[in-house]
Amino acid sequence: MPKLPSRVMIFGCSGTGKSTLARAINAQTNLPLIHLDKEYWQPGWVEPEKSKWLHHVAKLVGTPSWVMDGGYASTYDLRIPRTELIIWLDYPRWQALLGIFRRWGRYRGTLDRPDMGPGCPEKVDWEFISFVWTFKKNQHADLEESLQKLDYKGELIKARSRRDLARQLEPYGLVV
Repeated sequence: MPKLPSRVMIFGCSGTGKSTLARAINAQTNLPLIHLDKEYWQPGWVEPEKSKWLHHVAKLVGTPSWVMDGGYASTYDLRIPRTELIIWLDYPRWQALLGIFRRWGRYRGTLDRPDMGPGCPEKVDWEFISFVWTFKKNQHADLEESLQKLDYKGELIKARSRRDLARQLEPYGLVV
């Protein structure tokens, strides 16, 4: 059985279960858990200053071990070189949309979402739906180009469904 690497990056569209997977890996391995949305967003959905954000991410990835979920292409050059395993949730668009609406139904009107910054109530608007709708077209190329440019040599799991993900994680002793 292969040993799970100590620095795991989870990438995928909103609503595909990145944070849920990160929590499951954390629960089974005790790898420190980092939700980039929780680190990024300030109360009221305020974005941080870019230089401060990049400095913060550099500190986070400088630690010896972690499971980190989130996109944030502006930080790929900081994260990818330190990552030993990338788990790419490449699910169909309908599954991502279903996921965001389920999450909205669960957390709307609350500030209880465990993977989101404090003071950021769950919301779904047309801008967010458009982001999800065009994710593959607009975001996949960024990651693929970064993997090539940064000459990523670590392990890569690209899962097309939850069943595919479970099958690919099974050799690591992980159950999802």
